[in-house]
Amino acid sequence: MKDLKRALHFEAGSVMAQRELSRAYFALGKTNEALETVNHALKNPSEGPDRASLFAVRAEIFHERKEHKTALEDANRAIEEHPINVEWYLLRSQLQEDLKLKKERIQGLEQGIQETGSAVLEQEWIEALIDDGQVDLALEKIEAELAKTRWKSSWLIRRAKARRALGKTEESKTDLEAAIAELDRRIRPSATDPPLLADRGQAYELLGKKEDARKNYEQAKEKGMTEQWLRERLRALK
Repeated sequence: MKDLKRALHFEAGSVMAQRELSRAYFALGKTNEALETVNHALKNPSEGPDRASLFAVRAEIFHERKEHKTALEDANRAIEEHPINVEWYLLRSQLQEDLKLKKERIQGLEQGIQETGSAVLEQEWIEALIDDGQVDLALEKIEAELAKTRWKSSWLIRRAKARRALGKTEESKTDLEAAIAELDRRIRPSATDPPLLADRGQAYELLGKKEDARKNYEQAKEKGMTEQWLRERLRALK
């Protein structure tokens, strides 16, 4: 923060420095200061990726403050300004999930897939299909991925969610236990595997093992995972 403030002393209109200072405040939980900084940056003339990134940062701040509708407006503006950033589609998807905008979430992810070709957005799209009750289509995609991928844990977790939505409780439990068994083999104490830890936490949570879920989520956070959904899961489990 000191370095960024010094940079702004030399170049007060630097959009990049103001954006990063806002992120620094946000990382420290100082959302008021973060919002004030990004709002000031948006007063400066900018366009394209620079301006879009400011809207995305502000969307994250509003998301953290539970102002989901306002956050969604900013996420949409970021994508309109610069429609090839995968992270912003994911942020918008999370906001639409929070607001129960199921159809809009699916459509938005389809737009993102078309614009970026991202496999990550395809995975989020499948999650959105399950949430919307389009389980048969989701299962079709999941089974295709399970048939060709070496590491199956994340897809087993998705299939468990789909099977649970269909009322297939035992089959869902079997998938979750298989996912945990694979993750146990892949996660090593000395390694930095926050996404794998988060997956294992999710599997434990779906099995109702909340304390094991919380421990894995906390380890993922300690190893550098900062996603909003992870913070929300930790808050819910605490």
